[in-house]
Amino acid sequence: MSAPPRRLVATVASLFWALLAVGCGGGAGSADGVVVPPTPPATGTCSLPSLANPVSVKSTPYNAKGDGVTDDTKAIQKAIDAVAGTGGTVEIPAGTYMVDPIANAGAGIRLGSDMTLSMDSGAILQALPTSTSHYVLMVASGVQKVNILGGTLVGNRFSNSITDTDEDGMGLQLSRSATVFVAGVTTRDFWCDGFYVAEGCTDLAFCQIVADDNRRNGMSITSVDAMTVHDSTFKDSTGMLENGSWVSGSGVDIEPNLGETANNILFSGCTFTSNYATGIIFGPPLAYTGQAFVTNIVIDGNTFQGNGVASGGAGIEVTNTTGNQISNNLVTGNAGDGIYLRNSANNNLVSGNTVSGTLAAPAPGDPGYGILLYLTGGNTVTGNTVSQNSACGIRDADPTRSNTFSSNDFSNNQADMCQ
Repeated sequence: MSAPPRRLVATVASLFWALLAVGCGGGAGSADGVVVPPTPPATGTCSLPSLANPVSVKSTPYNAKGDGVTDDTKAIQKAIDAVAGTGGTVEIPAGTYMVDPIANAGAGIRLGSDMTLSMDSGAILQALPTSTSHYVLMVASGVQKVNILGGTLVGNRFSNSITDTDEDGMGLQLSRSATVFVAGVTTRDFWCDGFYVAEGCTDLAFCQIVADDNRRNGMSITSVDAMTVHDSTFKDSTGMLENGSWVSGSGVDIEPNLGETANNILFSGCTFTSNYATGIIFGPPLAYTGQAFVTNIVIDGNTFQGNGVASGGAGIEVTNTTGNQISNNLVTGNAGDGIYLRNSANNNLVSGNTVSGTLAAPAPGDPGYGILLYLTGGNTVTGNTVSQNSACGIRDADPTRSNTFSSNDFSNNQADMCQ
């Protein structure tokens, strides 16, 4: 039996947060009483693992067709079951493989531990039509030491007879799993989310993934500890109708359920564009205050462009969470707000961002603030370049006036600062 495949990036999440702990006494630092998360260290490039003992799903005895007609669910699953636990590799060559996304206890393909799934760049796994939203095309549940590489997962958003109104229908779901590396995977056209992270996952790394034209969010995160996302794209999430209102539609939504925590998450080098509501939004619902937590989130060196244009939203929105960092991002051409901290988003650091060209959102959205702080306190906003926004460059709507502003550069806003 060969050893499980080694990978460099899979341990990036653990290394990143270990370095923070060493450099900062085991937690976030402080300045003048304000929690200031440290700047994340360089994490290098995404390095793909070696592919040990590859087995093709098209080979005997699996005999997947990849012809866009045949249901290949059983063939692919049979190959995975044979390789799981051995450290080997299941290869999916170029082709279109039809997958029944409810065939295996509400899922299409179920991955095992100690394995790599390597999909050719021309491999497409297409969800067959369903009459229920309760499906996931591919799931890693209760597993560890898994690599998921390449390929495109396509949902049945435009080919189904779904009538229920539940928020379900996922592309790639990770739950109760540890040490999982996902690289080069595209998810598109899913009824709900392209990527879904839940139920206490640990040590996850995503690199060069794409979420495109998914119905709820590109990626939703409800419960994880130690997760990095690098050089990835989240675009064209459209939102969905719920109880008569159009909701969601974010590139990424970090929002724990009751009793859950999303902790130690880094997004770096990613692009968030043309999402219906926000590029990224994070924080627990106000109704779950003290019962669900989002902690130590670092959003560093990303691009947020053209989000919220249809409905009004923000490039980056933070709510009901403390001690996070938003730094060195390009935030441009979003509608409503560029960066929006609201409702007890306290003691966060907003630094080194370039925020420009924020547009006025359709009513009742905001009029185009570069950076808006609403009902928040103790935040540090420093060293940002804020220009050509339709409303104030920075608006501090905190009645306690406990936020700190310094060394921000303003030009061609309606006004530089306002209350």
